[in-house]
Amino acid sequence: NKSMLPVTLGRVPPSHLVLKDSEVSGKHAQIDWNANKLKWEIVDMGSLNGTFLNSRSVNHPDVGSRRWGEPAELADGDIITLGSSSKVSVQIELQNQQPVGVGIASDPMTARRTGKKLHMEDVSCCQYPLIGVEKFGLFGIFDGHGGDGAAIAASRILPQNIANILSQQETKERVLSCHSASDVLRHAFALTEAALHHQAAQQLSF
Repeated sequence: NKSMLPVTLGRVPPSHLVLKDSEVSGKHAQIDWNANKLKWEIVDMGSLNGTFLNSRSVNHPDVGSRRWGEPAELADGDIITLGSSSKVSVQIELQNQQPVGVGIASDPMTARRTGKKLHMEDVSCCQYPLIGVEKFGLFGIFDGHGGDGAAIAASRILPQNIANILSQQETKERVLSCHSASDVLRHAFALTEAALHHQAAQQLSF
């Protein structure tokens, strides 16, 4: 819950996560959301016994100096160790970042002939904000035909192309002032189509 950020880890309250371990400092480490990078990060708050991310030290090089370390990016499945024994497992739910399947595909004629339902080939994309571009999001359904490979690829490539185009300040300001992103979408569609053709050509060359 980002309204409760930053989350602090320590041996005593008011730390949000209290670990009753003599090696854990009163205020040991802090987890926060980096809105610029769109990443979760952990930072050592000048602990005496150090903070380790997947066994790698993230505290300040001058151990015991009480100086804060540099923020380290967190990923799903990471293990945070405070001192030598208190471990915290990281679980990150990546909402609105990955394509997901939508609905159930059904062709009455195919079902009648084979007794089987068609595999769902459509893929949805729900991403807000776009990575690196605040105030912009993308919501769409990619229609697959004869397989979901192209739909999955397009759902990954198109958001990145749109974000790259909108990263240009002049373009972003024009879209906001005109309240229209049609030119951006047309350009992004063309880039995505070219990328898909390139991928297909590479696969055929093997």
